[in-house]
Amino acid sequence: FNLEWNAVLTKFQFWRIPTSFLYLGPLGLNYILTIQFVWTYMAQLERLNYHEPEQVLMMLLFGATTLMVGYFWLGFSPKFLGHNLSTYLVYIWAKIFEGTDVNIMDLFLLKAEVLPWFFCAQTYLLEGEIPYADILGIVVGHLYHYLNLKKMVQAPAFIRAFFQTPTMKASYLKFKEDFE
Repeated sequence: FNLEWNAVLTKFQFWRIPTSFLYLGPLGLNYILTIQFVWTYMAQLERLNYHEPEQVLMMLLFGATTLMVGYFWLGFSPKFLGHNLSTYLVYIWAKIFEGTDVNIMDLFLLKAEVLPWFFCAQTYLLEGEIPYADILGIVVGHLYHYLNLKKMVQAPAFIRAFFQTPTMKASYLKFKEDFE
C-alpha cells in the first residue's frame, strides 16, 4: 500500500500509486472515524455528480495528483495518502454544504465548514502530531473548489467519451436507484 517511488520507477510497481490512497492509517479510533467520513461524504459527492460521473473521476485525480506534488514540494514522505485524500474530500463536501449542521456520532453538532478543521483536531488529539498533511488536504480541497467554480477542472473529451459509451451507461444505470 505504501508509495515508494523507487519501486514504482525501477520495478514498475505502478499499483503503489493508487493503493497509497487506500491506506487510512493504523487500526484504531482515528481509522474508524476516517472510514466513516469517507463513506458518508464521498457518497454524497458522488450523488451530486451522478449525471456527470467523469467529474467525480476528475475530482479524485486532481486531489491525488496535487497531494503527491504537494508532498514532494513540501518534502513530506508520501508513503500513505488515504487520510489526506479523505481530508480533501471532506473539505470539498463542506464547501458545497456550507451552513449545514453535521451530527458527529450523536455527540454534538458542527457546521459543515468546520468539519475539515475538526478532522485536523482529531489527528492532533488522537495521533499527537501537528496535522500538516491534513492542512495540505484542506489547501488542495480549497484549490479544487475554486478551480471547479471557475470551470477550470473539466474532464478531457476522451474521459467524457468513455463515460458515454453504451457499456458504461448500462453499468451506471444498474445503480440508478442508489443515486436518486
